[in-house]
Amino acid sequence: MTVFSPSTAKHGYHCGETLGVIVSLQPPGCTPRARKRQMEFYPHGVLATLGLATLTGTSVLAAYRSRDDPRSAAFVAGAYASTALLFHFLRKFERGEGDRGRTKVAVWLLTTLLTAMFACKVAPLMPLAVSFLVYLMAAGTVGAGFWALFLHQ
Repeated sequence: MTVFSPSTAKHGYHCGETLGVIVSLQPPGCTPRARKRQMEFYPHGVLATLGLATLTGTSVLAAYRSRDDPRSAAFVAGAYASTALLFHFLRKFERGEGDRGRTKVAVWLLTTLLTAMFACKVAPLMPLAVSFLVYLMAAGTVGAGFWALFLHQ
């Protein structure tokens, strides 16, 4: 089923955009070839592009604010690079490209890295009992991710 309303044709929306009621008709000109051309022209969704732009902008601002502290700047750069790589491998995993097992491992390693990085950044700011809970929750998250990706059928 395709979501389409009569107004989408005159406003220039593309195949498959969700802007109306669900009907079982294809919009005019929405052939498989047209959808493929559209995906080649817009390989990423608008929300994904907006999310990456927001991540890049906030990372640039954070790096600028931490320009006098090399450790903080390295943390920002590492978190940005890890998140960008995670998005890349998640997209690859969703599309079924490449070796699925290696992609799963890369996704799990990157999420583990990000979880550990943020836990190590937050935990020292907390009281001892709460710091212990932060590390415990991080370990639980890593373990649950491993179970979900590799052990659960």
